[in-house]
Amino acid sequence: MAQKHKDKANKYFQQAISLYRAQDYNQALLKLEKAEKAAPDMGKVFLLRGDIYADTKQDSLALTAYYHAIELYPEKYVRVYGIIAQLHQQKGEYQVAKEAFEHYLKTLTRAKDSVKRREVHQAITACEFGIESMANPVPFEPYNLGEHINTKLSEYFPAPNMFQNSLWFTRRVESDAGMQEDFYVSQADSLYQWEYAMPLSRPVNTRFNEGAASLSADGTFLVFAACAMQPGAHAYGANRQGYGSCDLFYSRLENGKWLEPQNMGSAINSPLWESQPSLSADGKSLYFIRATDRSKRNTDIYVSTLLPTGEWTKAKPLSKEINTPKEEMSVMIHPNDCVLYFASKGHPGMGGADIFVSRRPNRWAPWGKPQNAGYPINTHKDENGLQVSHN
Repeated sequence: MAQKHKDKANKYFQQAISLYRAQDYNQALLKLEKAEKAAPDMGKVFLLRGDIYADTKQDSLALTAYYHAIELYPEKYVRVYGIIAQLHQQKGEYQVAKEAFEHYLKTLTRAKDSVKRREVHQAITACEFGIESMANPVPFEPYNLGEHINTKLSEYFPAPNMFQNSLWFTRRVESDAGMQEDFYVSQADSLYQWEYAMPLSRPVNTRFNEGAASLSADGTFLVFAACAMQPGAHAYGANRQGYGSCDLFYSRLENGKWLEPQNMGSAINSPLWESQPSLSADGKSLYFIRATDRSKRNTDIYVSTLLPTGEWTKAKPLSKEINTPKEEMSVMIHPNDCVLYFASKGHPGMGGADIFVSRRPNRWAPWGKPQNAGYPINTHKDENGLQVSHN
């Protein structure tokens, strides 16, 4: 009789596996429920249930399932502690995550586990940093900019221009081409309250994607990102041409109107993804983000300098002091040209992308070791897009 129940449970489990691979998660969970009723001690049922909940971002339910599997077979499933540790870290539960990582580390005894051991040691260090940071928070009092700026849509990549008392940002809106990004601008009134943001007119905004604005200090030179209409294409809509993926474009303000945007050229752009520009206050340095390959799994910070001839130098990546084998993003050069803010998943942090700051004594000196901006500016979630005013 026991074997009959086990065979029945295996049948349901195999059906659940097929449904899981087809991403039919609800039906897969129903099959697992039937498998559990047939054989309550079948550990792989709880492992798959944990995988489904983890894939669908239901971390608490995933943890319950994984812990149940370990409770049934503590020796057999001891390596599941690695998954459990990551889930606790993603929830900001650093002490529990650290203990789970340490438990997992004890299982990595084979020679081929050397890379994984190094990654786990780094994760433990990150958990210790999270514990220490939460015990010593930095001053931080954020407030919502209100309904004149924020809506039910997504708003991001702010670009304040204090000399013109304006705030530019990117908003994701719907057009006849589908969901796309446009620039919106709000002006501060005499009481320094933001007025209702209005969309920027053509020729900068189009029915296609424009995002991540960076303005010169006087507000007359704009650099932004626009993306190809289709993967591998060189057409960007509105008669714009590029080098592939997303490119940086510029426009000038003349007689109160923005001129037709132009591609910044091959010194800046490549067939890879370029975005998130930050123009220095004097307009002579341009920092931006470039993907290191077409997968965009790793992105680095690049910089180009404006020559007296009006041409930009070939963009070069910042040093390994700043760039890591993981993602750097959302770079922002302070108006004093000696402080660099950026987000990174590669430097020690609290999980996800954290905001970091690097300093140098003068504009010709190398950038110093990045420092984490601290908690609660950074959390276990992703933080990026920081902007700092000139004062």
